[in-house]
Amino acid sequence: MTSVGYGAAPKGDPSWRHVQVPELEHDARPLRRGLRVLGLLAARLWPGMALPIWHGQPRHRALMEAVAGLPAAELIVANDYTALPAGTALAARTQARLVYDTHEYAAGERDEEARWRLLYPAYIRAIERSGIEAGAAVTTVSEGIAVRLAADYGITQPAVVRNLPFYRSVPGRKAAAEPLVHYHGVIVPGRGLETLIDSVRLWRPQFRLRIQGPSAPDYLEELKARAQQNGVMDRIVFAPPAPADGLVASASEADIGIHVLPGFSHQNSYALPNKLFEYLMAGLAVVVTDLPEMRRIVAGRGVGELVEGERADAVAAAVNAMGAAEIEGYRQAALASARELCWEREKDRFLAVCGPVPSKRG
Repeated sequence: MTSVGYGAAPKGDPSWRHVQVPELEHDARPLRRGLRVLGLLAARLWPGMALPIWHGQPRHRALMEAVAGLPAAELIVANDYTALPAGTALAARTQARLVYDTHEYAAGERDEEARWRLLYPAYIRAIERSGIEAGAAVTTVSEGIAVRLAADYGITQPAVVRNLPFYRSVPGRKAAAEPLVHYHGVIVPGRGLETLIDSVRLWRPQFRLRIQGPSAPDYLEELKARAQQNGVMDRIVFAPPAPADGLVASASEADIGIHVLPGFSHQNSYALPNKLFEYLMAGLAVVVTDLPEMRRIVAGRGVGELVEGERADAVAAAVNAMGAAEIEGYRQAALASARELCWEREKDRFLAVCGPVPSKRG
């Protein structure tokens, strides 16, 4: 089995071969950049422009070169639309089964931004359609995205394969006298972190917050300055990222997992983030924004509180509703849910889409 991608080989089965692709930047020369923007605009009227634009990017040409050197395959999984043209080309050459695994509603990923709405949705839809018309089976991570993709492309509703962690048990513990509210993930704008920090001054005084993950230094300093302005810097810890295989263990040190994702885009509305399932695996009570996909898990399984609205006072109301008894009840529900919401169970959905497991290794 072979993986192809940017960066070092993923951890896992050492029998996998990994082909590392150079992660080249866009050509930033003004003429090249201008032509690319014109091409993206043209794709709104002529979808056939999308693939030439994709192939024109240095990193995509490097990906195509890597794929061209691969031997015959029986199954190809293209991870997100950026890899789909390469997967489609390899499938056509080898007559392999192609699965397009999209982890976002890609065409609406950043539709809160005017520039994104102008340039990218038509381009992305054209790439996705080309792969689907070439015979790709489609999987995605939430019911909402699956429904939207079926409507966009007139296809059978894609299979939902959620991003679930492998099952692991965590030590049992009671809620701390000073409960720790925990956020982990990439620390970037657009994830509600400003609102989260603003809410801390409205929390009951015993609550503390830990924000853990990788971040650009400038943005991290902005968040720290915001905490300082709110007078809550002594109640917030900005922690370095845990390794991917240590996220659940690190989260299990806390009492409550929080994610107040703004619902300003189609992508966010349909989001079913990895971190929600990692929080449950860690045995945390959870506080999340009342968005459809997260509500389905949190309310349906009784594992936490929903934030009604995207304001600091609404976040604080949800956190302040967490007394020791509530935390303990939600924690037990989370641990029970984790036995079902794990990759050991979810993988069968994915294997059903892939068909018979390939017998050869390439």
